[in-house]
Amino acid sequence: MRLVAELPTYPRIARSLAGAGVDASPAEAHGIACGLLCAGEPEAFARWERELLEAAGEGDLLADECRRGLRRLYEGTVAAMDDPAMGFAPFLPDDERPLVERAVALREWCEGFLYGFGLSGGTPERALSAEGREALRDFGELTRLDAESVADSEGEETALAEIVEFAWVAALVIRDECREYREPK
Repeated sequence: MRLVAELPTYPRIARSLAGAGVDASPAEAHGIACGLLCAGEPEAFARWERELLEAAGEGDLLADECRRGLRRLYEGTVAAMDDPAMGFAPFLPDDERPLVERAVALREWCEGFLYGFGLSGGTPERALSAEGREALRDFGELTRLDAESVADSEGEETALAEIVEFAWVAALVIRDECREYREPK
């Protein structure tokens, strides 16, 4: 069983993505993977990898290192989604990082999630309950978050923690509903 603690660190994934020439933050990249997974994309890792590393050639050492880090992040995410006790959460900078940085990352995660969900193209919105459709709309609202103006205060810290909690719950609700839609009855 994989432990969430085995996930690569946010800074390590950031360096790997930058080294491979990927123009996406770790949060956005993780959001894309989560959107693909939640939509039920059958080949989610392969699709995600192609999306992020399409320009990387074979034998590119930096791209290969990035692929290994992404594989670990992906496998840890799948394990966490499959076992709620493992603590699935959006992949964001550590709590020690400035609040603004974490708020920007949450916005990027939501952008990535919606992109990945749409990229899968397989789950019609009608397959989602009113709650699932509202969660997608809420992700859309979060992409408009004015994260750069977030004040570093205890109240804002609490608000961000609540939004992050909402995001992981909403993602799992969408995943469960899409799974029910795709599974034969």
